[in-house]
Amino acid sequence: MSGCRNIMIVKLNKLGTINEFQDSFIRNYPFLKIEFYNKSADLNDRKNSKIQSANTLFQQIGLKKEGRVEINDDLLVGDLEKILLDEFGVTSQIFRKSGMGLWLETSMTNDWSLAKQNEYGREIVQLSQNKQI
Repeated sequence: MSGCRNIMIVKLNKLGTINEFQDSFIRNYPFLKIEFYNKSADLNDRKNSKIQSANTLFQQIGLKKEGRVEINDDLLVGDLEKILLDEFGVTSQIFRKSGMGLWLETSMTNDWSLAKQNEYGREIVQLSQNKQI
């Protein structure tokens, strides 16, 4: 890993937009993205319950309380998703970039840290770019 220690504090409030959270997240982890889902999301059918508009407010997807989330390199993917759900009532899923513009759900590697996921995504993208040459 790069040795860079990302620590960010993200404030979740009812009038905050999903886009604001996603922009902060991807600035720190460019090979990861976070998606949010409707409050009543069927976890087996996330495609149909994914929030399509980045301008959607957190209050519209069931934010149950306002507060701050500390996100750092050592935080496990599954732990971040659990914090967002258990403490704030917001359903989310983190995806890792995989070559050719594809995004893969990280559910099989939820026990990896954000830094490890991001680094693995970077390596996969670099490998796929080298193969195209």
